[in-house]
Amino acid sequence: MRYLIIFFMLICLAACRSKKEPTGNEIHVARGTAPVKEPVLSDSLRTIQLRNKEIHDSIIMQKEMELVMQYAEANKDKDSYDRWIDTSVTHDPDLQAHYQFGHIFSSDKKHLVVMRKNNAFSDAEMYLDILILEKGRLMKLVSDSFNLGFYSDTLRDLNGDGFKDLVLATYSGAGCCPREDETGYIYLPATGRFSVESFFNPEYFPEEKLVYEMDYGHPGEVALSKYRWSGTQRELVETIAPTMESDHIFKIRRPYTFTRILYPTQTRQVITNVPADFKRLDDYEYFISYQE
Repeated sequence: MRYLIIFFMLICLAACRSKKEPTGNEIHVARGTAPVKEPVLSDSLRTIQLRNKEIHDSIIMQKEMELVMQYAEANKDKDSYDRWIDTSVTHDPDLQAHYQFGHIFSSDKKHLVVMRKNNAFSDAEMYLDILILEKGRLMKLVSDSFNLGFYSDTLRDLNGDGFKDLVLATYSGAGCCPREDETGYIYLPATGRFSVESFFNPEYFPEEKLVYEMDYGHPGEVALSKYRWSGTQRELVETIAPTMESDHIFKIRRPYTFTRILYPTQTRQVITNVPADFKRLDDYEYFISYQE
């Protein structure tokens, strides 16, 4: 019996030693923590770097605005100027600032238009500020931002009243179909202020006080719309779209016809030919290309 007990003690001692001896393959993790995966750490670092870049750019662009306002305040008596911020001052050539002062919109009022642009990313960001000089003070009227594919700014008369308006255009990098998205700052000559209008795939005919738009979508899915300006406001006049079967929203009726809706009465007409003024549009070929 004594030998049997000794035998069992030796077996237990050997088992304990085998558990304690390291194999060299262990991964030691502190109790209560999980192993850190390298991709998660990389993603976190990228997020931190992007956030730091955003903070850096925000600080620089705020500095640019301060430099613009310092110059503007010191030169309010000038008739006009058109300047760029020297990027060597900000040490970042991707962050640009252009500012223009003078009788930009009318001969009796002076405005300061400031555009700060960030070209660091594939979709350029743009920040717009418009100020008016009244009683010797610069007062901010507009502060806006565009962060999806900004690419152009234009001064032109949109509504045919003889005064220039400001149009900013963006074009998203993602999408299947025409997607020109424009914001118009319509000048109000009586006050020197602005009203804001949004346009999608627009075509302007200010001499006729008309503007046309096309919806987003594939040919056969989109409508063309015509608006008429009434002062600084636009009113929907009519829409033209392919006629669909009554039982299916995307099943085009054959033989091909078009559904015309006249506003404000919302009178519906089924027509076989598109009115001539719609056929002059650059987007007309896209609109009609579903037909075989």
